[in-house]
Amino acid sequence: MSFSTRNLTLKDGSTFHIREATPQDASRMIDMVKEILGTSEYTLTQVEEFSYTIVQEEQYIQKHLSSENCLFLVAEQEGHLIGNVIFTNGSKRRDAHQGEFSMGIIQSHRNKGVGTALLEALLDWAVENPNIKKVKLRVAMLNYPAIRLYRNYGFIEEGRLLREFKMDDGDYIDVFSLYKFV
Repeated sequence: MSFSTRNLTLKDGSTFHIREATPQDASRMIDMVKEILGTSEYTLTQVEEFSYTIVQEEQYIQKHLSSENCLFLVAEQEGHLIGNVIFTNGSKRRDAHQGEFSMGIIQSHRNKGVGTALLEALLDWAVENPNIKKVKLRVAMLNYPAIRLYRNYGFIEEGRLLREFKMDDGDYIDVFSLYKFV
């Protein structure tokens, strides 16, 4: 199912757009993901663990473009990628109606409305897709801004994964599993 580009305005008045990723975005996507991983406390993958090549990223994007029940969106401002949301549905007949998403925003654009816009775009797409009935994600329990955003959009806690992340200082963080029926 295709996605129509959206032109939007940030809280600071600047404009950006949300569109489907293309394989031509691969190099910029890798750079953006590394920036996100290097500036976020709550990602599972650490920046030094991220090792996608351009070819691998192109294939990953193409896989999502080739499936009517997967979605890979980017937020772009003045030619720079500033965020993304990726939704992957279940691969079996019995779980193809649901899927999990991840989202990331570069540090300079957090708390400006990019995440809200990406989440709204994902949920609108999921509602319009007749095959998707459940959208879910996992989020570190200390990531309060993200949890607040998801709860504001009707996501409900489905469970808690205890001591799921082990931080560099040796402390553990629980992870919430959240869902929303669409």
